[in-house]
Amino acid sequence: MNTRRKENMKIWIDDIQGYLDGYSTMEQPNKIELEVEKEPTDFFNYRWDGTSLIYDPDNVPEPEPAPPTDIEVLQAENAELKQLNSKLMVNDVNLKKELSEVTKKADNFAQISAKSMLAINQLTNQVKEINEKLAEGVE
Repeated sequence: MNTRRKENMKIWIDDIQGYLDGYSTMEQPNKIELEVEKEPTDFFNYRWDGTSLIYDPDNVPEPEPAPPTDIEVLQAENAELKQLNSKLMVNDVNLKKELSEVTKKADNFAQISAKSMLAINQLTNQVKEINEKLAEGVE
């Protein structure tokens, strides 16, 4: 019969009450030395209450959300820039339509103005002719 007793192992943890962030299997100065029956590979389920290590997986707090990575930040910025670019392209198309309409109206106005100037010129010439005929008739 093998009566050899399994030895406990030693671990070192920070003297901080609450759930473990990690542990060391090598001696660490300024840390608490504990003897455990098995290596706590799922250390995040253990908490230190100041006197003993307690396995308490049911009350593990939710981890803090990690800040976004550089890639995630860049992807978000890229998405914003794409959206802004789309809006700018739509604005550009709308401005080109408006410019085309304004140009067309300006061309129409220029034609009307030219016709008006021609009509004024013709009327001015007719007035001169009438004035000349009147001046001849008076003499």
